[in-house]
Amino acid sequence: MSHNKKIILFLTLVLLVPSLSQSGDYINYSLETPASGLAGNSVVEIIWDGRYIWAGTGNGLSRSSDGGRTWQTFDHTNGLNQDGISALAYNNKDSTLWVATSYTLIREGVSYPFGDGFNKTTNQGQIWASFKPEQASEYGKLAYDIAISDTTVWAACFCGGLIRSKDDGLNWENVFVDSIAKAYYEQGKCEDFRNSFFSVVADVADTFNSDTTFIWGGTAAGIFKFVYTTSDTADTVIGYQQSDTLPSISGNFVVSLAVQKIGDKKIVWAGTQPTYNGSYAASFTTDNGVTWSQTLAGDKIWNFDFEDSVVWAATSSGLKRSTDLGTSWKVFNYMQDKDQPDQQIWSTEFYAVRVVDDSIIWAGNFDGLVKSTDDGISWKVYRSFAPIGTAQAKSSYAYPNPFSPMTANQKVRIHYKPDSDGEVTIKIYDFEMKLVKTVLENAPRAGGVEYDQVWDGKNEKDEIVANGIYFFKIEGPGGQKEWGKIGVIK
Repeated sequence: MSHNKKIILFLTLVLLVPSLSQSGDYINYSLETPASGLAGNSVVEIIWDGRYIWAGTGNGLSRSSDGGRTWQTFDHTNGLNQDGISALAYNNKDSTLWVATSYTLIREGVSYPFGDGFNKTTNQGQIWASFKPEQASEYGKLAYDIAISDTTVWAACFCGGLIRSKDDGLNWENVFVDSIAKAYYEQGKCEDFRNSFFSVVADVADTFNSDTTFIWGGTAAGIFKFVYTTSDTADTVIGYQQSDTLPSISGNFVVSLAVQKIGDKKIVWAGTQPTYNGSYAASFTTDNGVTWSQTLAGDKIWNFDFEDSVVWAATSSGLKRSTDLGTSWKVFNYMQDKDQPDQQIWSTEFYAVRVVDDSIIWAGNFDGLVKSTDDGISWKVYRSFAPIGTAQAKSSYAYPNPFSPMTANQKVRIHYKPDSDGEVTIKIYDFEMKLVKTVLENAPRAGGVEYDQVWDGKNEKDEIVANGIYFFKIEGPGGQKEWGKIGVIK
């Protein structure tokens, strides 16, 4: 796959704007300020600040102080630059939450990503400050990751490069791999892959040298380690690239980075993908980058988190857990709500994972947010949905819409409410009004209750349908009939 196509794929996966959907806890969505309820169902970032769990989505930033029972949401109407959240970070030293925002314009079927700067709050969202540096506020310039070292804020901003602020966001400056990369950037070119940063992590408590801070940056040209000792200028910049002859990272397209501390031992983890050559895997080093090993071959790894020696990875084929530092992995998919088994996660591609207090696991993907307090034995599922009859959903609707049955086992949910008790039938038709599939037939349903019916994008022959517009028809008791559209993309 070409580099450009790979960038578009990554941007599309991360910035897909989720449709409103139904929650395992039946969380309602409203437009109060701040809004009540989970913002959306495509969860790309999760942060814990000691009091609140924060979930970043394409529809806003949600927080909960009671373990997910209730949520409040912030978006462009109450403090944020945009609804789309692309990165989060929390600084324990000054209790500051940093938020990177973004949006996508779709023209002739192509997604064009734009950054819209940063917001920060020091009081859990009561007041938001806004910063819009040019490196994170234009087409192709958006922050995919944020890291904190002491009081310095770092951000990986794709075409905007690696930037930092040493004065609480008032001023931002680029940090370059070398003078050649700097020259390319100053010419306005997004051609030097070493300037295309997707991930960054700060290692401020290094076990090799207590006076040294390492800033690890993931680019489209490998990993770069910036070594700082006594000045604001890096003493050394060391690069790590994919190699066919040496123990190295699996690929140069580095979309995630994390540092695991186990006593006096440090492991640096990276989600590595091919830019031109290489393979998909998790690459990790136990000797500060001297040698690299690989695990999770074939997976795209979007996020890591740790509970001491246990590794959690959010991957393209599920949420995964290793208790032996990557030798073996347990896979979690299709999580069902422990109290409402009909509420289930269908997407198998996870974008975010967060360990809270070494015992609570939160994870998010295209299909919702999940929580486990028993290492994955049981789960709670959280989603948002627009109640039928409100301004956001006057009648039945489908979500996510459009959807891709070829991507991470995505399915579409048809959300409906029968007018009265009786039987319900739901059928899918193509653009020529030919029957594609009957997904529900004469099923008893209670009047006034809202339901979801899942369609996997397949016809009666169990074949995935072609790209295009399809129609669902709901036939309910008392002559109730409703129609709606579903977009299918591959």
